[in-house]
Amino acid sequence: MRNGAPAPCPEPNPFYRDETSLPCCYLVWFLLPPQERWKERSLALLRGILNPSPSIPMRQFLPITLLLCLFLSSPLLSQPHELTGTVIDAGTRQPLKGANVYLVKSRRGTETGEDGRFHLVLEFPIPGDTLVIGFVGYADYRAALADYADGSTVALKPLTIREDSIVVRAHRIDLVKQEIPHAGTAITLQTIELRGTSEIGDLFKTVPSVRIEGNDISGRRIQIRGSDPAEVNVYVDGILINNVGLDNAADLSILSPESIERIDVLKGPNLTLLGSGAFGGVVNIITRRDQQRRVLLKGKVGSFRSRYLVGDVAFPIGRRILLNYFGQFNTLKPEIEYFPGEQYSDKTPGKQIDTQKQNHHLSFTYYLNAGEFSSRFIGYFLDYRRPFRRTDRRNFLWVNSYTGSLLGIPEVDIKVNYLYSDDTVELQDARQSEVRDVSSLLTRRLDVKLLKKFVADRNEFQVLAEYFHDELDRRTDRRQGASPALALYRAGLYDNRWSLAAVLAFRNAVNDLEYLTWKTHLGFREELLATGKSYFLPTAGIQVVYDRAPWRIAPYINWGKNAHFPTLLDNAFVRLQQVDGSDSTRLQPEFSNAAEIGVRAVYRPGALSFEEVEMSLSFFRNRIFNKLLRRPNEPLTVNSQVGRNLTTGVEGVIILRRLFRRVNLSTTFNVLNISNPLLYAYKPEGGYSFQAEYFSGMGLRLSATYFYEGQSVAWFYDTGGNLVTRTIAPFHDLDVSVGYRLHLGKAQAQVQITGNNVFDNSGFRDFLLKKRFWQVALSVKL
Repeated sequence: MRNGAPAPCPEPNPFYRDETSLPCCYLVWFLLPPQERWKERSLALLRGILNPSPSIPMRQFLPITLLLCLFLSSPLLSQPHELTGTVIDAGTRQPLKGANVYLVKSRRGTETGEDGRFHLVLEFPIPGDTLVIGFVGYADYRAALADYADGSTVALKPLTIREDSIVVRAHRIDLVKQEIPHAGTAITLQTIELRGTSEIGDLFKTVPSVRIEGNDISGRRIQIRGSDPAEVNVYVDGILINNVGLDNAADLSILSPESIERIDVLKGPNLTLLGSGAFGGVVNIITRRDQQRRVLLKGKVGSFRSRYLVGDVAFPIGRRILLNYFGQFNTLKPEIEYFPGEQYSDKTPGKQIDTQKQNHHLSFTYYLNAGEFSSRFIGYFLDYRRPFRRTDRRNFLWVNSYTGSLLGIPEVDIKVNYLYSDDTVELQDARQSEVRDVSSLLTRRLDVKLLKKFVADRNEFQVLAEYFHDELDRRTDRRQGASPALALYRAGLYDNRWSLAAVLAFRNAVNDLEYLTWKTHLGFREELLATGKSYFLPTAGIQVVYDRAPWRIAPYINWGKNAHFPTLLDNAFVRLQQVDGSDSTRLQPEFSNAAEIGVRAVYRPGALSFEEVEMSLSFFRNRIFNKLLRRPNEPLTVNSQVGRNLTTGVEGVIILRRLFRRVNLSTTFNVLNISNPLLYAYKPEGGYSFQAEYFSGMGLRLSATYFYEGQSVAWFYDTGGNLVTRTIAPFHDLDVSVGYRLHLGKAQAQVQITGNNVFDNSGFRDFLLKKRFWQVALSVKL
């Protein structure tokens, strides 16, 4: 023995030729698997490496020895723990989709899929951890992690509301699940964390038929299936945010990826409950609301002198009150000008540009015996400065909601929301520095929404009633030094609209074939305008489900009509340009008549080297009437309202999950045909993507996304009345991400390096959206 060290290994042993290798000898010996054959093979390999020749000093081989020690010991040190199971209703035995699966000490969680199944991988299991499975309206399931049998079926019992119950969470109505059958994609928290991007548009690169456009001034705007951004409804926690944008297109910049729990992309115009006026589809964003006490701090630095500081705090008070706050502050020097006419061409350099953004989310939740009350505040601030121009944008969204029993009526969901947006642009005269023209656009919206769901046997009836009140004030002043402002322009508009929507779903099954069911959906939406006009918009769909191991196949078909109502801003600008020669005539609605057919399939072999394969394929056709004719780079400039367009396309997805328990692979494609590029300019004719993800048992996470975007074409009339054609060439690029997560007691630290558009094939074509961007992030979660 030497200083308490183990006895020397018996001769012959090459390790004793140099004492520097003694620690590695013991480390390798004790960390190797116990099988004798592995010890013998490993020692033989080590002898060959550490003692190739007596003339070579052993110190030259010490780095190789250390690397080999780490490699051989990693299988024992990682010991990843996997949790799988199925969550069902104890009464009906039906699977529960969206149930929360959570580990208290590890602070890791997931949710169940369509069939109630869940899968959770723990890189570092914590002894004494507790597994909690919960679903709104059901009693929680709690068990020690050590006592849970992997692959178990957990039956949750519905809660009975009593006066003496401590906390009963209301059953939250999920309109995404109640919609007409459609194609869709879910971007989960795992994907958001793995990508590690600060640009929300990067999250959509693997979603077929989806494209992000815009810049810091116009905002990050989304297109689906060749639509305009204003034809996509974006909801944040059930609240429509479209009127935040200048042309009624939602600005995704008001959200940071770190504040998002899940993104659901619903495609097509036949979405009765959420898709009023959405010819492209709907994006439903759910923000994070952690019910466990948590503090997250994150800092990021990257290209274009970007700096990000992120904070996230969850603070429960007792068993009834929950406070959540998320904040982000970032600065950026984009190095280019944001001229509208340069959106799809070379950009003007601008080295003296500074951009600052702030995102703030504050939520208060109070759990009553009969329901849940929530009040949330979302604020977004943009300060953009360059010589002779400043843009100051302030958006505030206040959301109040109640879900639960009301006056003895169960499962009622009420939302009252108020949005205020102030967009101010200040232009300075280059020849007279004291002269400034200040233009401001104030928008205000009050939205009241009432939801009620009725269930009878296997049939469901979802009703939605909604009221909108919109106000718009536009003003332009000229200011010179300390002199009073000179009013150059004033305009004010307001509008009211009521709507009633309903979807009836009838579930049927063959008596002798429990694995074969189908669901028929009938829906309608009635829109009543302040002018007294009303519009009736029907929808219909059917979905068949074949669910018999190892296959689950669900073909569907839908058809419907939709109407998009021009906004107050549209009417204001058209009136100024005297398109129809009448100030009293409002623009007419645009109409859509669309159909879609598709299929989704999941194959779970059970005993092969992968967990499942998911496949989907859909064909769509959308004809639009009475379309506003706009200029491609000037969306607020309307020339006429006589356009017709036919959009057709096909899209598909293949996902291979849990290959060798560590790898996820996916590929997507889409083909799009726009019949009239005069109405829908610069829409990619197709695209595809490939993505690979790797998760190690040691906390290492890798991601690579290769994507291709096809050619885009635009037609428009120039100032001389000539029809001009412009084309954007196709391009491809690559996103990569490398992250390492480490647990330090109850704390968790993560280092992540991300590279977006590393080939830089697009350059500044879409401003900074597809420009090469590198970033390093460090986060600590307590």
